[in-house]
Amino acid sequence: KRYEQRANSINKCVEIITGLSSSLDLEHGGEVVNNLARLYEFSTIHLNAAGIKQDPAMIDEVVNIMTTIRKGWAGVKERNG
Repeated sequence: KRYEQRANSINKCVEIITGLSSSLDLEHGGEVVNNLARLYEFSTIHLNAAGIKQDPAMIDEVVNIMTTIRKGWAGVKERNG
């Protein structure tokens, strides 16, 4: 049951990141959007691999990436109101 819960949690994270990725405007977003797309793609692949390998360190890497992105957006919001 624990493995099933872990798999469900990873799947939910992948779905959220996929949703973020699908909202990107790749035609008009420029370099920042392209970089975000690559980070989102890496993160989903990494999460799936973490589930297969049962490697929490891989999940931590994705958490660090998402935390950095979140802080970046918070900084943008703070500067632009």
